[in-house]
Amino acid sequence: MKRSFAVPLVVALALMAYIPAAFAASTFYVNDNNCPGPGTGTKVDPFCTISEAVTAAASGDTIIVRAGDYRETVSVTKSLTFRGAQAGVTAVKGRTKASKESTVDNPSGTGGFDLKADNVTINGFTIEGQFDTAPTSLASGIRTSNVHSGYHIMNNIIRDNVAGLYLNTNTANPNSVTGNRFHANNEAGSGSGDAIESDQGLHNVTISKNFFSGNASAAVVLSDSLPFTNDGIQFLKNRSDSPVLLYNTSASSVFKNTFARDVGSAVFLGGGDSNVTITKNAIHTPVFAGVRLADSPTIPNTSITISRNAISGAGFYGIHIGTSSLSGGTIARNTVTGSDPEGILTETGNTGNTFSNNTVTKSKSFDIEDDSTGNTYTNNTCGSSSPSGLCS
Repeated sequence: MKRSFAVPLVVALALMAYIPAAFAASTFYVNDNNCPGPGTGTKVDPFCTISEAVTAAASGDTIIVRAGDYRETVSVTKSLTFRGAQAGVTAVKGRTKASKESTVDNPSGTGGFDLKADNVTINGFTIEGQFDTAPTSLASGIRTSNVHSGYHIMNNIIRDNVAGLYLNTNTANPNSVTGNRFHANNEAGSGSGDAIESDQGLHNVTISKNFFSGNASAAVVLSDSLPFTNDGIQFLKNRSDSPVLLYNTSASSVFKNTFARDVGSAVFLGGGDSNVTITKNAIHTPVFAGVRLADSPTIPNTSITISRNAISGAGFYGIHIGTSSLSGGTIARNTVTGSDPEGILTETGNTGNTFSNNTVTKSKSFDIEDDSTGNTYTNNTCGSSSPSGLCS
């Protein structure tokens, strides 16, 4: 009996060993020292360009790109992982030696990486010098598609482009942007000055532990291009000198970030926002306001929570709630100091909001001013208010 099962068992084991190998993911290598090629994509005979590796790869494969200069637009239509020479090394600090970077530098106006598939990872590159040769080209360092998701953008230096990351997604998969340095994405063209821009819908994205510097317009702007909306956006533990601008955004948060010397207002809600929390941020010397809600938005904001933020030295207002911009809001336990002229200003047409346990001091004019009626004030510590009685 044992002998009769021996051969089938051996065959079965052989097949089991063979099947995983047949479907195993592959790794391809790219090195510009092997140009003009052609290479075969192996470690000893790498491809010359990243695009050659994309053509050879199948979904699920990994492409390793050695340090060098790659002047191309990488169009990605497969689920791939790209690992630059600095993969796994945060870009927030250091990384000043260009010779150690895998640099995608394509001044043709078509962008660096163009992602048109689900589940793509870009890890450890420098992406720079994307110039807008046509007004509609949106020459961003990385561009994504709103019919895909599962994007993971990490440990990249993204600088000196028209826009840094043009980020749009569907709702199918979670996405992340972490450990990147976005610097001076201010070249002339569509989206100039935006580190991260979205205008075709953004969903289920965590933007964390990035460093934003010198971007003239915004660290993040989720624009008001209805019918597209945004939800599930978490902006946390980033450092920035430019604002976060939210429109038509729900179920999202701005949490534990540091904003310093922002070019406008550190956090700006433009309208149509709901169930957004702005909590535990440190905001220093913004040019306009620490947190601002736009005047008379087309769609007012609802159920916004602004709490436990430390706002100092605002050029105009610590917290500014514009005309007819908010109902059902909670403004609580914030510390606002040294605003010029006012710490918290609520303009006309805002009702049903609660202000509690805020500490507002050293404002040039009133610490708290409310030009609306129907809001509730309890246990706020401040020196002066208009009307009187808003301070406990």
